[in-house]
Amino acid sequence: MVWKDINPFYSYYKVGIMKTSTNNKGFSLIELLISMAILGLILGGLAVLFSGNTKSYMSQSEIVEMQDSARLAMDFVARMLRSNSGSVTIAGIACNNSITATFVEDAGRSTGGNDATHLNDTAKSWTTGQWGNYSVSIINGTGSGQTRTISSNTITQLTNANWTTTPDATSEYNILSNNTFSRDSVANTLLYAKNASGNTSLAENITCFTVGQSGSRIDITITAETPNPMPATGNKGTITLKSSVYLRN
Repeated sequence: MVWKDINPFYSYYKVGIMKTSTNNKGFSLIELLISMAILGLILGGLAVLFSGNTKSYMSQSEIVEMQDSARLAMDFVARMLRSNSGSVTIAGIACNNSITATFVEDAGRSTGGNDATHLNDTAKSWTTGQWGNYSVSIINGTGSGQTRTISSNTITQLTNANWTTTPDATSEYNILSNNTFSRDSVANTLLYAKNASGNTSLAENITCFTVGQSGSRIDITITAETPNPMPATGNKGTITLKSSVYLRN
């Protein structure tokens, strides 16, 4: 007697095994190629979608950065001009203007004891050397109307170019700075310089900086662009900001 004679499930196992072996077929080459083609189309579509979303995100980021940079530059220029304490000088042509404005940085009254190249104010406690390349202007008292460039200072004394009339204890003075805003048309940057001591970049990708004056009103126009063209149009994104500032009397 053998195992198949005493095992009532032998026939069942035999049939099941045979069926399993008979139906255990893999994918044909054609099926694999079709599957790979479909998968390739799906992945290609996803890649195009991802690439488009990435470009759109980058474009929007450039637009936001352009707008923020231009607005910050405009706010700074306008705020500085509102603090102007004297006349302004506008030069250049439209889109490439420059404007220089004078600001009062400090003020006081001389305590006397001055000579041809010094102005004393013992009420002050300046930082040594802080006023180099600024100007001192006598606004009242002896020597009124004179403006001289400061070469150096101590905590209570200014050293300047020769006075025509030496100030005395009646002389009131202002310490002035000249602040210039201009556009570098080669680098397309908006620049700021204080006392001609070197330019600081306020904003990049500035294509136009126009300044005009009507009485005490200063009109400012700033145009900026994105670094790269927008995918949807092929053109660079732009923004134009305008502001008017009234000078202090």
